Amino acid sequence: MTAIAHFVAITCYIGAAALAATPFARPVGAPVRGVVALLAAGVLAHGLGLVEYAHRVGQLPLTGLGPSLSFAGLVLAATLLIVELAARDVSLTLVAAPLAAVPTTCANIIGLIPGVEVEGARGAWLVCGAPSDGADALAHAIRALADDSPIARRVAADVVDAVAWREVLRAEPAPASVVFVAPRETPGLAAQRRGLVALTALVQACSELPSLPRIVVVTANAQAATDDDMPDPGAALYVGFGRVLCREHPELQARIVDIAATDAGWAAACAAELRAGDGDDQVALRGGRRLVGRLVRGEAADAGEHRPRAWATPAQPFQLRAPTPGVLDAVEYRPLCRRAPAAGEIEIEVTAAALNFIDVMKAMGTYPGADGRGLLGGECAGRVVAVGTGVRGFAAGDRVVACAFGSFASHVTVRADHAQRIPEGMDDAAAAGLPLVATTAWYALHDLAQLAPGESVLIHAATGGLGLAAIQVARRLGARVLATAGTAQKRSLLAALGVTDVFDSRDLSWADGVRAATAGRGVDVVLNSLTGAAIPLGLDVLAEDGRFIEVGKQDIYGGRKLPLAAFQKGIRFAAVDLAGLMQRRPERFARALSAAWDQVCAGAIAPLPTMPILSFIGARSICPRPPPKTAAGGTETLR
Repeated sequence: MTAIAHFVAITCYIGAAALAATPFARPVGAPVRGVVALLAAGVLAHGLGLVEYAHRVGQLPLTGLGPSLSFAGLVLAATLLIVELAARDVSLTLVAAPLAAVPTTCANIIGLIPGVEVEGARGAWLVCGAPSDGADALAHAIRALADDSPIARRVAADVVDAVAWREVLRAEPAPASVVFVAPRETPGLAAQRRGLVALTALVQACSELPSLPRIVVVTANAQAATDDDMPDPGAALYVGFGRVLCREHPELQARIVDIAATDAGWAAACAAELRAGDGDDQVALRGGRRLVGRLVRGEAADAGEHRPRAWATPAQPFQLRAPTPGVLDAVEYRPLCRRAPAAGEIEIEVTAAALNFIDVMKAMGTYPGADGRGLLGGECAGRVVAVGTGVRGFAAGDRVVACAFGSFASHVTVRADHAQRIPEGMDDAAAAGLPLVATTAWYALHDLAQLAPGESVLIHAATGGLGLAAIQVARRLGARVLATAGTAQKRSLLAALGVTDVFDSRDLSWADGVRAATAGRGVDVVLNSLTGAAIPLGLDVLAEDGRFIEVGKQDIYGGRKLPLAAFQKGIRFAAVDLAGLMQRRPERFARALSAAWDQVCAGAIAPLPTMPILSFIGARSICPRPPPKTAAGGTETLR
C-alpha cells in the first residue's frame, strides 16, 4: 500500500511540473487549476502512504488517522492558495472556514473572491470590428481607461476563415481578451450576417489556442432593455449566438454587452464594463445605467385580473405580401428589413399607399408579367427619412410621392428621381393615388400618341383612375374626348364631367357610335384597355394616321394577332408598360414622372376620388358616386 501511494504521488508531481513548464499567457485559470489538482493529489497520496506506513510499523494507532488526514487536507489547501495567488495577479479576499468541519473538501475550507477586475483584464486586448461600428472608439477607450494602459489593438472583422484568425491571434502580444464589435444596422442585414460567419470562425480559432482568451461580443441596440428601445433584428442575431456560445464553450468565458448607439459616452462605459465585470454574461448599458439579465418572479395578479396583459412592443417595419397567389386570405403583413439608401436613393416612411388593379391581379395570381411579382403596391406618399449620397432636392422631413414596387409597407427605398414633392394643400391620401395614373396618362397621350390640339381621342373604361386622369390630360392638350363605360351609372358620371360622347363598353356597339359621332372619319387616338374583339374594332375606328395605345396586358401576353389590313391607313400601335419602364428604362420613367407631376402641380391634373381601404374591403358594390381610389389613393379599373 505504501509503495502504491508513493508511486501515485511521484506521478502527480511529475505531471504538475510538466504542466507548469508549458508556456501560456493569461488568463491562466485552466492551467493553474491543472497544476493545483496534480499537486493536491500528490500531497494527499503521499500523506496517506505515510499514515499507512506508520500504522503498519506500530508507531501510529488507527484512531490517529483522522488528524493525519486533517493535516494532509491543510497542506493541500495551503498549496491551492499559494499557487492561485501566484497565478491570478489580482486582489483577493481570503475567507476562512473551520478546518475540522470537512477536512478533505478544499472548496469548503477556503473560498477565493475576486476583487474589481476580472481575470485577464490586465492582459492584451484584441478589438475586432469596423471603425464605423465603433471598434476604434472602443479600443481607444480601453487604452485610456487605466494608468497601466493595457495594450489594445484593433483589426478588421471581415475574416471568415479560422486559419486566418489564428494568424491574427498569434501576433504579439497574444490577447488575453478578444472583443468582437458586431456590425450595426446601417450596413444592412447582409453585412450583419457576414459578421456572424466571421465571429464563428473567430470562436473556432480561439478555442484552438494553447491559452484560451475570453470573448466579449459588443452589440448595438440588440435588446429592448428599456421601454423606449427599438431593437435591431440584425443585431439581435448576435444575442442568440452569444447565448449558444456561453453554453457550448464555457471555457471562453463569453459575454454579451449591448450598448445604445446614440449614447455619447458608450465607448468609455463599455470599456469600464469590459475591464470590471462581475460575472454577468448579459449586460445592457443605457444612458449611464447598467442592466443585467435576471430571472425574477413577476408581480402577483390582482384578484379580479384574469386576462393576460397585452404585449407592448415598439412598432416594427412591415410589408404587405402575397405569398400564395390566388389565395386572398394568404395576403399578410410580414416583417421588413429596412435598407439604407444607396447613392442616388432616398428612404421614405410611407403614410399612404395606393391599390391598383395590377395589385389585385398579383394577389389573385393572374398578373402575366414578372416585374415586381409578389410585391404589392406601386405608388405611395410619405416623408423622407434618409437620403443617399449625391441626392439633391430632397431632405429628411420632405413630403413626397414615389413609384416603387412593394409600396404597401412601412418604409420603402427608391431612386430619388422616381419621387416628387407633394404640392402644398394636397393631403397624402390624395397624392398617393396620382403618380402612376398621371404618368401613364401623360406618357401614353403626350409622349407616345403625341395628341395634338383639335384631335380626338377615345378613352375606354373612362371611369377608372387611369380613365379619369386621361380625360384631364386630353383636355390639357386641347383634344376632343370620347369615352366608354360599363354601366348607365358610370356613363351618367362621365356626362356630368362634361364628356358628351359616351358609349357602352360592355358590347361592341360603341364602334358605330364613334363613327357616327365623328361623321365616319374615326378618332385620332384610341386609349385601349378592353380585350378580345375590341382591339381589331378599335383599329377600324382609327382615322388615317391614327395611333392605337394599348394599356392592357392580357392580349399581349396571350399572343393575340392583329389584322394588318388596318395598317393601310398609316396607323401606329404602341403598348404602355409603365411597370416595365420603371425597371428597364428608369431614366425614361423618371422624365415621364417629372413631366406628369408638373401638370399635377400646375393644377391641370387634379386629385382623383379616394376611398379608405377599411371601407373598401368587404364592399360588394360601388356607391353612386365618383369611382373609388382605394387605400389612400390607388386606382381600381371598373367597367
